[in-house]
Amino acid sequence: MIDRAALLYLDATSDGPNPESWVDGYGYFKAAEARAKVMGSGLTSADPIATQRIGEAMALLTRAVPKPTPAAAPPVEPSALLAASSNVTLVVGKFR
Repeated sequence: MIDRAALLYLDATSDGPNPESWVDGYGYFKAAEARAKVMGSGLTSADPIATQRIGEAMALLTRAVPKPTPAAAPPVEPSALLAASSNVTLVVGKFR
């Protein structure tokens, strides 16, 4: 969900505001946020590094898409969000 949110944020900010991609990315962000709350301490004890990477990506998403309506200018550099998303993918890939 984090990777989809990051990709949609890139799409939403690349060629001027794209409200559809923005709201879809916001939805994926909120779904990832809810999932992280459900997993909570179970993930922390199982893999503290994955927990840290997820926290970093979620912090960027919180700044990037704080609401479902697009910002006039991207609040977060899309490449930073994509990098954080890739870091999550790298550490959680072992859980699949």
